[in-house]
This record gives sequence, structure tokens and C-alpha cells, in this order.
Amino acid sequence: MQTTEPTDVSPQGDDSLTKMEEATDVLAKVTRIVATAAAGGAVLAAPSGLTAIGVSIGLIGAPLVVTAAPFLIGVAGGAAALSAGTSLYGKYKRRRR
Repeated sequence: MQTTEPTDVSPQGDDSLTKMEEATDVLAKVTRIVATAAAGGAVLAAPSGLTAIGVSIGLIGAPLVVTAAPFLIGVAGGAAALSAGTSLYGKYKRRRR
């Protein structure tokens, strides 16, 4: 009686977990780039001098990139945390086998 070795030793669940890890890693990298660009744009577009006084009084509005930068940085932080979580979960699942 001859036994054959399976060609694919990883179960289907491991493949989907790897895909999820890769997807969250790419998402984290993309949001990090967007947040960095937004932060750089906010530094360049931040009001200064008399314009800053007008913004603080409420006479004029702050540029959109200045308002959106903290939100984009928060999204990038959340995506990085999600990526790290899926990576650690994947390592845990692979070690249990």
C-alpha cells in the first residue's frame, strides 16, 4: 500500500488568513502614506500671521487639509492596529498547528 503526500499542506483557512493579513498590511501602508501627505500639506497650508488670527476668531475657515489631517492620522492608526492584530492572530493560529 502506497501513501501519497498531499501537495498542499496548508488548509483553506490558512490561505484565507494569509490573504487577510496581506490585505490589512496593504491597507495600513496606504493609509499611512495618505496621512503623511495630509500632515505635510497641513503644515504647508496652516494659517499664519493675520490669517491665523482670523481663523481663531472665526472670521475665516481653516483649509480643509488642516481640518482633515487629524482624522486621516486616526484612520492610519486604526489601520495599523488592525494590521498588527491580524498578523499576530495569524502567527498564533499557525503556531497552534
